[in-house]
Amino acid sequence: MILVDFSQFVVGASMAYLYKELETPSPAAKNMIKHLFFSMLLQYKKKFSEYGEVIICCDGDYYWRQKYFPYYKYNRKKMKEESHVDWDFIYETVDELTKRPLNKVFDEINSVLAPAPGRISDDMIILKCFL
Repeated sequence: MILVDFSQFVVGASMAYLYKELETPSPAAKNMIKHLFFSMLLQYKKKFSEYGEVIICCDGDYYWRQKYFPYYKYNRKKMKEESHVDWDFIYETVDELTKRPLNKVFDEINSVLAPAPGRISDDMIILKCFL
Protein backbone atom coordinates (compact mmCIF):
# COMPACT_ATOMS: atom_id res chain seq x y z
CA MET A 1 0.00 0.00 0.00
CA ILE A 2 1.30 3.45 -0.95
CA LEU A 3 -0.02 6.30 1.20
CA VAL A 4 0.06 9.76 -0.40
CA ASP A 5 -0.62 13.09 1.31
CA PHE A 6 -3.02 14.70 -1.17
CA SER A 7 -2.43 18.29 -0.05
CA GLN A 8 1.32 18.00 -0.34
CA PHE A 9 1.03 16.47 -3.80
CA VAL A 10 -1.21 19.28 -5.06
CA VAL A 11 0.85 22.05 -3.44
CA GLY A 12 4.00 20.45 -4.85
CA ALA A 13 2.48 20.29 -8.35
CA SER A 14 1.27 23.88 -8.00
CA MET A 15 4.64 25.21 -6.92
CA ALA A 16 6.42 23.24 -9.63
CA TYR A 17 4.25 24.80 -12.31
CA LEU A 18 3.47 28.21 -10.87
CA TYR A 19 6.91 29.22 -9.63
CA LYS A 20 7.01 32.01 -12.21
CA GLU A 21 3.39 33.10 -11.98
CA LEU A 22 2.48 32.64 -8.31
CA GLU A 23 0.73 35.99 -7.99
CA THR A 24 -1.48 35.81 -11.09
CA PRO A 25 -1.78 32.28 -12.49
CA SER A 26 -2.74 31.90 -16.14
CA PRO A 27 -6.16 30.45 -17.07
CA ALA A 28 -4.56 27.19 -18.21
CA ALA A 29 -2.71 26.73 -14.92
CA LYS A 30 -5.39 24.61 -13.22
CA ASN A 31 -5.37 22.04 -15.99
CA MET A 32 -1.59 21.92 -15.97
CA ILE A 33 -1.52 21.46 -12.19
CA LYS A 34 -4.02 18.61 -12.50
CA HIS A 35 -1.86 17.06 -15.21
CA LEU A 36 1.24 17.35 -13.01
CA PHE A 37 -0.65 15.89 -10.05
CA PHE A 38 -1.73 12.79 -12.00
CA SER A 39 1.69 12.45 -13.62
CA MET A 40 3.34 12.48 -10.18
CA LEU A 41 0.79 9.98 -8.91
CA LEU A 42 1.36 7.61 -11.83
CA GLN A 43 5.11 7.97 -11.37
CA TYR A 44 4.76 6.88 -7.72
CA LYS A 45 2.54 3.95 -8.74
CA LYS A 46 5.09 2.79 -11.29
CA LYS A 47 8.15 3.32 -9.10
CA PHE A 48 6.66 1.68 -6.01
CA SER A 49 4.31 -0.84 -7.67
CA GLU A 50 5.63 -3.66 -5.49
CA TYR A 51 3.84 -2.04 -2.52
CA GLY A 52 0.34 -2.28 -4.01
CA GLU A 53 -2.47 0.19 -4.42
CA VAL A 54 -2.22 3.93 -3.91
CA ILE A 55 -4.34 5.48 -1.20
CA ILE A 56 -4.59 9.26 -1.44
CA CYS A 57 -5.14 10.64 2.03
CA CYS A 58 -7.12 13.90 2.11
CA ASP A 59 -7.43 16.40 4.95
CA GLY A 60 -10.82 16.86 6.57
CA ASP A 61 -12.45 20.27 6.93
CA TYR A 62 -12.02 20.39 10.69
CA TYR A 63 -9.06 18.97 12.60
CA TRP A 64 -9.50 17.38 16.01
CA ARG A 65 -6.30 19.14 17.11
CA GLN A 66 -8.01 22.53 16.85
CA LYS A 67 -10.31 21.55 19.70
CA TYR A 68 -7.44 20.69 22.03
CA PHE A 69 -4.76 23.01 20.65
CA PRO A 70 -6.41 26.27 19.49
CA TYR A 71 -3.11 27.55 18.10
CA TYR A 72 -2.61 24.54 15.84
CA LYS A 73 -1.58 25.90 12.42
CA TYR A 74 -2.30 29.36 13.84
CA ASN A 75 0.51 31.15 12.00
CA ARG A 76 -0.23 29.61 8.61
CA LYS A 77 -3.12 31.97 7.90
CA LYS A 78 -0.95 35.01 8.59
CA MET A 79 1.91 33.61 6.50
CA LYS A 80 -0.44 32.96 3.59
CA GLU A 81 -1.88 36.46 3.78
CA GLU A 82 1.63 37.93 3.63
CA SER A 83 2.72 35.57 0.86
CA HIS A 84 2.71 36.53 -2.80
CA VAL A 85 1.26 33.11 -3.68
CA ASP A 86 -2.37 33.03 -4.84
CA TRP A 87 -3.50 30.46 -2.27
CA ASP A 88 -7.18 30.82 -3.23
CA PHE A 89 -6.25 29.60 -6.71
CA ILE A 90 -4.44 26.59 -5.24
CA TYR A 91 -7.37 25.77 -2.92
CA GLU A 92 -9.80 26.00 -5.87
CA THR A 93 -7.62 23.53 -7.75
CA VAL A 94 -7.62 21.18 -4.74
CA ASP A 95 -11.42 21.37 -4.60
CA GLU A 96 -11.70 20.59 -8.31
CA LEU A 97 -9.46 17.55 -7.94
CA THR A 98 -11.76 16.06 -5.31
CA LYS A 99 -15.02 16.56 -7.23
CA ARG A 100 -17.01 13.61 -8.55
CA PRO A 101 -15.94 13.58 -12.23
CA LEU A 102 -12.30 13.27 -11.23
CA ASN A 103 -13.10 10.35 -8.95
CA LYS A 104 -13.56 8.37 -12.18
CA VAL A 105 -9.96 9.19 -13.07
CA PHE A 106 -8.78 7.89 -9.69
CA ASP A 107 -10.73 4.69 -10.39
CA GLU A 108 -9.14 4.36 -13.84
CA ILE A 109 -5.63 4.51 -12.39
CA ASN A 110 -6.63 2.14 -9.57
CA SER A 111 -6.17 4.63 -6.76
CA VAL A 112 -8.37 5.31 -3.75
CA LEU A 113 -9.28 8.86 -2.74
CA ALA A 114 -9.77 8.68 1.03
CA PRO A 115 -11.17 11.70 2.90
CA ALA A 116 -10.44 12.01 6.60
CA PRO A 117 -13.29 13.80 8.38
CA GLY A 118 -11.96 15.46 11.52
CA ARG A 119 -8.38 14.51 10.69
CA ILE A 120 -5.48 15.57 8.55
CA SER A 121 -3.94 13.18 6.06
CA ASP A 122 -0.94 12.67 8.35
CA ASP A 123 -3.29 11.13 10.93
CA MET A 124 -4.46 8.56 8.37
CA ILE A 125 -0.90 7.78 7.33
CA ILE A 126 0.21 7.28 10.92
CA LEU A 127 -2.78 5.05 11.70
CA LYS A 128 -2.20 2.91 8.61
CA CYS A 129 1.45 2.47 9.53
CA PHE A 130 0.56 1.06 12.94
CA LEU A 131 -2.38 -1.12 11.91
